[in-house]
Amino acid sequence: MKRNVDYIIEKGKVRQRFKLKPVFVFIFSALFTVLIISGVQYVEERGKNEKEEQSEIIEGVETVVPDFIELDTVSEGRKLEKVGERTVYLTFDDGPGEHTARLLDVLGKYDVKATFFVTCKGSDDLILREFKEGHTVALHTCSHNYAIYQSAETYFSDLNAISNRVSRITGKEAKLIRFPGGSSNAISARYNKGIMTFLTSEVERRGYKYFDWNVSSGDASNNVSTAEVVFSNVINGVDRRGEGSFSVILQHDIKGFSVDAVEGIIQYGLSNGYKFEALTEDSPVTHHRVSN
Repeated sequence: MKRNVDYIIEKGKVRQRFKLKPVFVFIFSALFTVLIISGVQYVEERGKNEKEEQSEIIEGVETVVPDFIELDTVSEGRKLEKVGERTVYLTFDDGPGEHTARLLDVLGKYDVKATFFVTCKGSDDLILREFKEGHTVALHTCSHNYAIYQSAETYFSDLNAISNRVSRITGKEAKLIRFPGGSSNAISARYNKGIMTFLTSEVERRGYKYFDWNVSSGDASNNVSTAEVVFSNVINGVDRRGEGSFSVILQHDIKGFSVDAVEGIIQYGLSNGYKFEALTEDSPVTHHRVSN
């Protein structure tokens, strides 16, 4: 019987060299391949998990918001009609809160109108003041809990709750909305795959108009905590959009340091030919690319 060995001469001595049978070579190769594939999958999954962990919610706010939305991720409506005109839409999410009254004082000082995407938090008096002072009171959601994305029913139940609150306070039905995390948020996929694709279409079918943003103050990020950084993010964002453009700025009036930056933003804008307006149903829209 032929043995699966051969012989080599090493330093004048003859010794046997073990030779693997083809079947063992195949088995070891297969195991090695499986280990490599498993390692790659582990690295990819770990990276995915780390990315998701960075988007956890703290105090009802997504902690990671891109400083600026790249233009290729944004779908925008008409350009402004007047050549050279540049319009800024200040928008504030998640209020009303303890800093909202101070913000309203600053806006009133310069006769600047803004848009408030409100929740069920805060006092009715603040929402009424926003409305009476000529600002747009729009809808965020009642709870700002991402579990609202479990289904269309849970989302619209929450949206109806804040809609009813605003109608009760202002006597007017609000039709402008902003999704928690924006229409591009990926957190919703944890609750329902494809829910944002459905909701972005369904809200419009029901007569709502949703707005994302094309300039972010970054104030929802754990890496931003000063008025100076918020000011820089906003000014850099609006400046680089150019003539004939419009900037929909994302800020949060529940963030004191972000409110602190508003007066400087207004002063800079007015000194450099920007016009400030509140969003209406006729305003040009900014939509992010839906990722779920």
